[in-house]
Parts: sequence; C-alpha cells; structure tokens
Amino acid sequence: MQNSLFFHGDLLSSFPEHKKFIKNHVEKLKHRKISGTSLIFKMDPLNTASFHKYIDTIPDIVLVVKTKTGQFFGAYSESSFHPEQMADRQGIIFSISQEKVFPLL
Repeated sequence: MQNSLFFHGDLLSSFPEHKKFIKNHVEKLKHRKISGTSLIFKMDPLNTASFHKYIDTIPDIVLVVKTKTGQFFGAYSESSFHPEQMADRQGIIFSISQEKVFPLL
C-alpha cells in the first residue's frame, strides 16, 4: 500500500487488536502484505478544511473514525476517492469495535 492512512497518529495506539483486525482484512482483500504507510490527514478542530482536500485522488486508503461514544469504524478503498464518480475497484466498510466487515457492492 502506498500513500495510505494506516496506523499513524494516536487514534489506534492503545488498541493493537483493532490494528490487527484492519490489517488482516485489508491484506486478505488485497492478497498481499502491506508494505508501507503514511498519514495523509488527521482531524484537527482548528483546521476547517474538508478532509476531501487531503484524501481525494489517493488510492489504497484506509479511513478510521472514532465516534464520541468511543466506537471505531472505517473503510478501505482500493480506488481513489472522487466525489462525483463511482468506485470501480474493491473496498470494505468495517465496524472495528464490533469486528464486522461489509464488502462494497
């Protein structure tokens, strides 16, 4: 994976089991090991820019969200995000807290 948001920052630093869950499912979908990662966006309440400014056009991306109630969910997309275009490759949506995975149709 290149230029992907994955395990950087402190969102999952206290949850190694969540990291393993995401890693296993993405590698299973891709049929290969993850070779490298980089942080491309981290929410900052003082930065009002849309996260799409940072993530659109980046392929092989993992997005992880923590809700106010402490639940984690996220998504992986093989295709880059294009606001007005349907994805043409594989991806998954997942509930990390409930350890459930839903393939994109």
